[in-house]
Amino acid sequence: MNKLRKIFLWLIGICIVFLLAISYLAPKLINSRILKGKIESVASQKIGGDVQFQSLDLSIFPRPHAIIRHGNITTEKASGSLVSLTLYPEVLPLFTGKLQISKLLFESPDIQMSLPSYANKTQNKVAVPLKEIMKKVVVFMSAPLIMDHPDLVVVMENGNLNIIKDNESVFSLGDIYSQVVFPPAGHKGIKAEGKSSMLKLLVQQENNKLVVKSSSLQGSFYYDEDKTSISLSELILDYPQLKVTGELNINNKSKQISLSLDGREVEVEPTREAVLAMAGDIPVTQEIFKIVKGGNIPSISFNSQASSFEGLKEIKNIIIKGSMNDGEIFIPKARLNLKAVNGNVVISNGILEGKNIKARLGNSQGHDGYLKLGLKGKDAPFHLDMMVQADLSELPPLLKGLIKSKTLVKELAFIDKPKGKAYGKLVLGESLKSIKTRVEASDVNLSARYKRFPYPIELNTEHFYYDESGISVKNLRGKTGKSFFSDITFQMSLKKKSFLKISSGKALIFMDETYPWFSKLTGLPSKSHLRSPLSVTHISMVWDRGEKTLFKGSLSLQNVQEISFDITRSPGELRIKDLNVKDESSEANIGLNIKDAEIDIKFNGHLDQSTVNKIVSDNRIINGWLKGDFQTQILRDQPTHSTAQGRLEGKDIVLPLKLNEPLNIKNVSLDAAKSHIKVVSADMTLGKSNAHLTGDVEASKEGFIFNIDLSTNKLEWDSLRNAFVVEKKEKDTKYFYDFPVKGTIRLNSESLAYGQFILEPFRADIAIDPDNIKIAVIESDLCGISIPGNLKLTPLNLLFEFKPVADNKELEPAIECLFGIRKRMTGLFGFRGTIKGKGGNEEIINSLTGNLEFSAKDGRIYRGGLLAKILAFINVTEIFRGKVPDLVKKGFAYKSITANGSLNGVTLTLKEAIIDGSSMKIVSQGDINLKEKRVDLKVFVAPLKIADFIIEKVPLLKNITGKNILSIPLKVTGDLEDPKITYF
Repeated sequence: MNKLRKIFLWLIGICIVFLLAISYLAPKLINSRILKGKIESVASQKIGGDVQFQSLDLSIFPRPHAIIRHGNITTEKASGSLVSLTLYPEVLPLFTGKLQISKLLFESPDIQMSLPSYANKTQNKVAVPLKEIMKKVVVFMSAPLIMDHPDLVVVMENGNLNIIKDNESVFSLGDIYSQVVFPPAGHKGIKAEGKSSMLKLLVQQENNKLVVKSSSLQGSFYYDEDKTSISLSELILDYPQLKVTGELNINNKSKQISLSLDGREVEVEPTREAVLAMAGDIPVTQEIFKIVKGGNIPSISFNSQASSFEGLKEIKNIIIKGSMNDGEIFIPKARLNLKAVNGNVVISNGILEGKNIKARLGNSQGHDGYLKLGLKGKDAPFHLDMMVQADLSELPPLLKGLIKSKTLVKELAFIDKPKGKAYGKLVLGESLKSIKTRVEASDVNLSARYKRFPYPIELNTEHFYYDESGISVKNLRGKTGKSFFSDITFQMSLKKKSFLKISSGKALIFMDETYPWFSKLTGLPSKSHLRSPLSVTHISMVWDRGEKTLFKGSLSLQNVQEISFDITRSPGELRIKDLNVKDESSEANIGLNIKDAEIDIKFNGHLDQSTVNKIVSDNRIINGWLKGDFQTQILRDQPTHSTAQGRLEGKDIVLPLKLNEPLNIKNVSLDAAKSHIKVVSADMTLGKSNAHLTGDVEASKEGFIFNIDLSTNKLEWDSLRNAFVVEKKEKDTKYFYDFPVKGTIRLNSESLAYGQFILEPFRADIAIDPDNIKIAVIESDLCGISIPGNLKLTPLNLLFEFKPVADNKELEPAIECLFGIRKRMTGLFGFRGTIKGKGGNEEIINSLTGNLEFSAKDGRIYRGGLLAKILAFINVTEIFRGKVPDLVKKGFAYKSITANGSLNGVTLTLKEAIIDGSSMKIVSQGDINLKEKRVDLKVFVAPLKIADFIIEKVPLLKNITGKNILSIPLKVTGDLEDPKITYF
C-alpha cells in the first residue's frame, strides 16, 4: 500500500513537472513566428477576414486556458480589437487530443461595424436601420468559431460596439457586459444576457440630427427551434427621458409575435420628437402624436400581437395603456387644444379612450372627463364629455369652431368683450366627420356688449342647455341699461326656420332704451312705444323667424290700473286679439285683425287722450277721445259677407294710413247696422285742407258702394292725389284701401291749389272704382278764366282735358293774378282753347297739347318788355323818324290784339299774332319755350299807317305791293326778358 502510494505521488509529481515544462515551453513555441502565423491564418479563414494578435499565452493553473493578447480582427464590414481573449478548454478531451472550448472571455473588446450608404441622399427622413444593426450582431454571434463548440459560454467584459454609416457613428454601446450560453450537443436553446452603461443612437431627419442617449441597458435573449424571446429588463434613456422594460416573443413554428413594453417617467415632447424621427412612417405613430403633444407620463404599457413584424405596426393589433400628468392633447377636427391634461388613457383597436381626465382650455378648467377618439379614418368615432368651469371671455372663438348653426355663429360675431364664468358639462360627438356640440350649464354669469344693442348686458341663469337643435334657458335674470328682468324661460330653435319662445317672465323695461332693437327684431311699428318704466308680468312671446310673432302679457304703468294684450304679427297679418286698458278716465277693449283680404275692428268703451299719453311715449293717434260699442268685419273678396254693428264717436283722431300726410279727424260719428255704415258727420284735415264729410257706405255684390258729400275750404292737389295713390312700383301701383270700392264724391271746395295756381271756387263730381278715379270739374275759375274739364287717375298715369274760356274780361287784374305784375296791360280780353295731357308727374308737362286763341281790344300796353325792346331798336336805327310811344307814362295804345297758336309740350307756337296800334302795326310768328323762357320770333313792324290805308283801299295797287308797302322785318331770339334783335 505504501509502495502504491509512493508511485502515485511520483506520477503526480512527474505530471506537474511536465505541465510546468509545457507551461514554460509552449508559449515560446506558440509565439514563434512560424506557429503564430499559422494560428492567425487558420483563425482568419474561420471568420472570413483578417486576425492578428500580439501574443498567445498558455496557462495550466488554476485550470488550463489560453490567453490571446491585444488581438485585432478585420472583415469586409466589421473590425474590432480586444485587450485579451481567454479560451477555457474542456480538460478531459485534451488527453484524447481534442480541443473542446467550454468558455470564451472577451476583455475590453472594441467592435466597429459599417452599414452601406443609401444612394438617395435627398430623402426627407433617414431612420436608423435597426434591421441591419441586428443582422450584424447576429452574424458576429454566429461566427463559426463559436458555433463549432457546443455547451460554450461566451463572456464579454467592458466591451464597446459602434456601428458606422457614412463615416458617422449611428449606434453605439459602451461598457458592455454580456454572457451567451450555447446548448450542449443534441440540446437546444441559446441563452444570452447582458448590460451596457452607455447607448447612443443617432437619428437624422432632414437637416436636423437627433441623438438618443441611454445610461443603462440590461436584457436577455433566448432562442430554440420553438421560440425566440428577447427580454428587456431595464432601459434608462437620458434623452428622451424614459425608463422601459419589455419582452418580445416569437413562436418560431406558428410565426406569432407578441411585443410588450412598459415605460415609466416619460417626457412626451422629446419622446414624441424621437419616435416620429425613428418610426414616423408608421401610421399609428403619426396619429398618436398628432393628438398627444406634450406632458409627462408616469407609466405606460404597449402591447401588440401579430403574425409578422409588419403586423405589429397595425393599429388594430396595438393596445396602449397609460396615465398622463400636465399633458397637452390636440383634437384637430374640433380645434381643441387641451393643456394641463391629467388622466388615464387606453388605445385599443384603433381608438384612444381617456377616463377621469382633467384639462385646461385657455383659462377654462375641466374635470371628470371622458374622451373617445378614433385614430383612423375621416369618420372615426369621437366623443368628449367633461365638466367645465368656463371663462366666458374666451367663449366666442371657441364656439365658432364647434357650432354649426350659421345664424348663431353670425350672432356670436356681435358679442364684444364678454366676461364671466359658467359651470356645466360640455359634450362633443359622435364622429370626427360631424362633431355635434351639447352644453349643459347649471351656473352661468355673463356680461358683454351686444353690438346690435346700445347698452351692456348682464345675464345669469341656473339652467342653460344648447345642442344642434336649439337653446333653452330657465330662470334667466339680467339687466341692460336701466332695465332688468327675471324668471325668464327662454327657448330658441336653430333649425332651418328659427324661432324664439319666451313662456314666462317678469321685467322692468325702459322702452326708450330697448324698443328700437325689439321693433327691428319683431317687425312691430317703430315710431312710438310704451312709456318707461314699464313693468311686465306674465309675459310670453313666440317669434318664428319670417313667419309669426306672438306677444302676450300684462303691463303695469304709473297711474294706469290695467293693460293686457294679445298680439300676433305674421306676413300679411297684424292681429290684436285683446288690448285692454283701464284707468280713472278710460276703460276700453280694442281688437284689430288686418289681413290681405280682411279687416276686423272692435272697440268697446271709452279711451281718452290722457290715458294714451300715459301709455305711449309719442301719442300721434288719439289727441282727443274715442268712445262707443262698434265692430266691423270687412272682407275684400266677399263684400256681401262684410258686417258692421254699433256706434262710434271720436274727436281729434289721427290716421297715418301710410300717407305722406296724416288724416286728422277733428270729430266723427258713425252708425252701423248689418252691411251699412252711415257717416253721420265727420270733420277732418288733410294737409292744409279742412273738410266736412257726410254720406253712406254699403256692402254689395259690386263691392263697397259709397255716396259721399264733401265740402272743404281748400284742396291741395298733391294731398288729394296722395290720398288715393300712395305706393308706386314699376308695374304695379295700389290704392291705400286696396278694396273693391266704388262710389261718388260730390266735392264742393272754396279753392283748389295746384302749384302756384289757385282755382276759386272748385266744384267737381268724383267717381272712384278700384282701377281709376274720374274727376269731372263742374266749376272752376283761374284769374277770371273758367276751366271746365275732366281728369282721370290710374295707377300709373294722370290724364286730363280742359277747355278754358273767358269773354270780355278785364285784362289788367287777370295778368296781376296770373303773373303777379301790376299795370302791365289794360283792355278787355277773350280766351278760348283746349289743353290735354297725360303721364306721371314728370311726364305731364312734356305731354301737353292743345290750341289757344287770344284777343284783346281798346287798351294800352305799359312797360312793354319785348315791345319796348323792339321800339327802342327801331328808334336807334332812325328808320322811323318820329315819336316813339312813351310806354312808361302814356303806354302804347292799341285798337286790337289777336293771336292764335298751338301748344306742344313746353313750346308755344304762334301761328300769327297782330297788334293793331294807333301809330303802327306789329305782326309776329315763331316759338316760345315756356319752361326755359326763350324765344325764336319773326317780327314785322309797319309804322306808316296812312300809306297803308291808301294802298289797302286801291285794289290794283294792293295786288302789286302786298298787304304793307312799308314794313321793317326783325328777328328776335334768346332770353325772353332780354332778347337779341337783328334785321331779318
